[in-house]
Amino acid sequence: MKFKNILYILIFLNLTTTNLFSSEEFEHDSAFTMLSNEEKIYFNKGLSFKKEGKWQEAITQFNTVIKLNPKSSESYYHIGIIYEYQLKYPEAINSFHKASRLDSKYAFYAGLDLENLGRWDEAISSFKSVLRDYPGMTEARFHLGLSYKKKKMLLEAISEFKKILAQDKNHAGSVYNLAIIYKKLGMMNEAKREALEFNSLTFSKWTP
Repeated sequence: MKFKNILYILIFLNLTTTNLFSSEEFEHDSAFTMLSNEEKIYFNKGLSFKKEGKWQEAITQFNTVIKLNPKSSESYYHIGIIYEYQLKYPEAINSFHKASRLDSKYAFYAGLDLENLGRWDEAISSFKSVLRDYPGMTEARFHLGLSYKKKKMLLEAISEFKKILAQDKNHAGSVYNLAIIYKKLGMMNEAKREALEFNSLTFSKWTP
């Protein structure tokens, strides 16, 4: 029974930390509709090669779109995703940064890769740049909180998790992290309160 509770918690927390957008969602982003018919042909070829796992061919097609239309943020984004598939994180981050100069939401993906590399200051900067234009993007705020937590900037982390809960009181990932932070700060009553809330949300018996 204990194993099942732990497994459920891990699955639930994984769901609360997944990317807000998937690569498929961006295929119909508004930026796509701004491409010319010729650019759309190359872009769709890139998507087809990407789905088939033909990475270099896909990158070539997306780069052709970029040559024709340097403002194609989606093309930079998909190149970044391909580099992620290949575990080429510096190249992926560079592509996401190029996309984010055109639309800051793409900085979210750079932030995730920077988090994975333990480059917390840069991750924080990326997530904050997203939130300046998309203050309601919960996943960017959540990962900003996680990066603050990793940097031991606990008060800043608390602030971000509380902002999320002000909009979504059932965001279990924020409740979970608040419980852990409060325990680290010696605020045991607050930690117990958040743990009880987390258990209520996840039907578990977790203690921080």
